[in-house]
Amino acid sequence: RAGRARCAGCGGRIQDRFLLRVSPDLEWHAACLKCAECGQPLDETCTCFLRDGKAYCKRDYSRLFGTKCARCRAGVSRSELVMRAREHVYHLECFRCAACGRQLLPGDQFCLRE
Repeated sequence: RAGRARCAGCGGRIQDRFLLRVSPDLEWHAACLKCAECGQPLDETCTCFLRDGKAYCKRDYSRLFGTKCARCRAGVSRSELVMRAREHVYHLECFRCAACGRQLLPGDQFCLRE
């Protein structure tokens, strides 16, 4: 396939001996695969994430597209315990009463005011 493939990064023909295939239909020259946000080179030692045909490093993908706490706007990891209220997600320590600031715990009653 090398020689016929087009690089998703530069658009040029890939004639190198090695190419990087990130998904079944997207291939890059090894030197062209970089994070679309920060420019960090992405190779076989990095975790690479795709969105809308663009490649991202883990840090930028999480920052741009990951779940964010509705109060502090910081990222929420998949392993983190959270509180949910309708479509909003909160860190446990961020889920507080807006009037008095008391942390709300699982099982506490609360009301949402839009």
